[in-house]
Amino acid sequence: MTELFTDLRKKLLSGKRNDTVTLIRDALAQKISQEQENFELPRIYQLAEELRVSNQSVRKAYSLLSDAGLIERPAGSKLWKCVKHRSSKVFAVIIPEPFLSFIRLNNLNFQYRMMMFSGLIDRANELGFTVAPITLPPPDADDETIADTLKELRTNYRGIIHIGTRGMDNDRPLAALLKDRSIPQITFACQAVGADIPSVRVDWEQTIASIIHYLRSFNHHRFAVLWSYSSRQNAIDHNLSITSPIISSDYIKSCFEKNRETSVQPVYCPIEHSGNFNNNFIKTIQNVFNVPNRPTAIWCSQVVLAYRAINILRDMGLRVPEDVSVMSFGDRLDAPHSTPPLSTMRCQHYESGRAVIDHLMLMEKYPGDQIPDKLMSTILADRGSVTGYSIKDIYDDFGMEENL
Repeated sequence: MTELFTDLRKKLLSGKRNDTVTLIRDALAQKISQEQENFELPRIYQLAEELRVSNQSVRKAYSLLSDAGLIERPAGSKLWKCVKHRSSKVFAVIIPEPFLSFIRLNNLNFQYRMMMFSGLIDRANELGFTVAPITLPPPDADDETIADTLKELRTNYRGIIHIGTRGMDNDRPLAALLKDRSIPQITFACQAVGADIPSVRVDWEQTIASIIHYLRSFNHHRFAVLWSYSSRQNAIDHNLSITSPIISSDYIKSCFEKNRETSVQPVYCPIEHSGNFNNNFIKTIQNVFNVPNRPTAIWCSQVVLAYRAINILRDMGLRVPEDVSVMSFGDRLDAPHSTPPLSTMRCQHYESGRAVIDHLMLMEKYPGDQIPDKLMSTILADRGSVTGYSIKDIYDDFGMEENL
């Protein structure tokens, strides 16, 4: 103990004044991880006197260690004690539905989900861990059930991986779990809004910059941007939700506006996902492409939307890609074999699954630190649904002569 204090005191003397709390926290966190529950924490005033710092600095360091789930102060006690180190080798995966439904073969997203889950499993196994899908109690569970669930998670699992949300308002168990700082948690392919939890998800800035660059390389400066959205957002509680940025109209527009040059003119086509979705989809495509200065290309936020758009454009007498180029976000096994083969921005699903486990281990290595999100880049799959748009085509669309 004396050696720990001596080394820490030297670091404090050589460090900056605003590093005091961080240095104390990191040194204690490392000692706790080594000694586990055998390490006895000194009283706040004793440690402050030994290190020659203020009581407030030690109190803040203890608070950060508590938030990280490394120490706790029993009710009615003024003494802090170490929390027993997690010896579990199992990571829990919370998915928005029963696991067999989540990966059912007739689901269009089956291949994505299996690649995501395979990445989790493979990386966990390499490190000597395993992954187990679990379910939470019903959204309206009582306080006792929620408390028992959190205790079970702390005891039996090393960390929690969230894949999506159950899509229900006032989800009390999920809200309580997301607010619990004693359990390492991470979101996968989604983002927890209102909770201080890191995520592994798509790098949309890189993706949209690549889309714009790709279309511009084929001389497409005016193109449609089409995505579906829901006007109803499911809130886990009044200030907490799990969502994907791709369903946010404001976010999509901001990304395109941030990355485009003045010569690029996106035509934004949001379509509400409602009972009239199919009719609204058809009307939107017709209104946007049935004009003289129509866009020369269209980007869709999902492969299934791109396929629908191609069929509607053909019904209008437009050829793909000769008259209108089409590309999509995401990928499917049938994309290279469609007519024409669909150009996409392919997600690294398997690699993302592996990154989730590595990110959880990073959180364990630096307890109490604010771990940033892990953003996964997408990869261009250049196929036959995008082709060049010539100067002659531009003049023809505007009814102009090329020699003007």
